[in-house]
Amino acid sequence: MTHLNGVHTVGLWWNYHKLPVTRNEMHAMFLLHDVPMAVGGGIVQYYGNQIGYGRFARPWVHLRQVRAAFDGARFTGYWQDPGVRCEPPGPLASTWVGPQAGQALVVVSNLPKVPWSGTVILDRGRLGVAPDAEARDAMVDEPIPAEAGGLPLEIQPQRYRLILVGARVPIPEKARRTDDDAAP
Repeated sequence: MTHLNGVHTVGLWWNYHKLPVTRNEMHAMFLLHDVPMAVGGGIVQYYGNQIGYGRFARPWVHLRQVRAAFDGARFTGYWQDPGVRCEPPGPLASTWVGPQAGQALVVVSNLPKVPWSGTVILDRGRLGVAPDAEARDAMVDEPIPAEAGGLPLEIQPQRYRLILVGARVPIPEKARRTDDDAAP
């Protein structure tokens, strides 16, 4: 039987305890800890065109493309003070800097079961990006306008936001955006 990720999911990630968590919600943890996401192979690499932060979204191919753009980059986890601060506090952030000068990838994960709305403040010097480098939402390839030195964001419970600074990764051709929480 062919599965969306090309192989059977047992052994890759399986919700054995039937917890109320979806794979896209697990990406908030995978990305935050720089854990390889071993999904998105097989035929989905050719036909996987979903993007978005929705609870049931399956942005596997695009996430692999974004991470591949930062292969060889220096990862700094939230526990190592990566140069990202959230106001009000709540979400955790990890970063990848490089491998090309002036580029950074930031993941901001809101792990609690309540939505978060606030400002993400980047220490651009620490990230090695220019003060005027554009910040873009890596999932949907849209600019994030800076306000008073920060990036205003809203993050749903147990979800994440990916921010590219000084870089751009195009979205898949004919991408289908899924930002709502409706079950498929």
